[in-house]
Amino acid sequence: MEILVDISDEDLKALDEVAARIKVSRGALLSNAVSQFVSQASRGARSEAFGL
Repeated sequence: MEILVDISDEDLKALDEVAARIKVSRGALLSNAVSQFVSQASRGARSEAFGL
């Protein structure tokens, strides 16, 4: 799936630098970041729900 997002020029430059450093595409880097964020947010929600 493709989406359209607004990213500041400063953040886009930083994103490109990280992508180049770890040798992945910008899209792959964003996809990975979203997956990690969702995973961590899910764990946080479960922890809050069960008081862990």
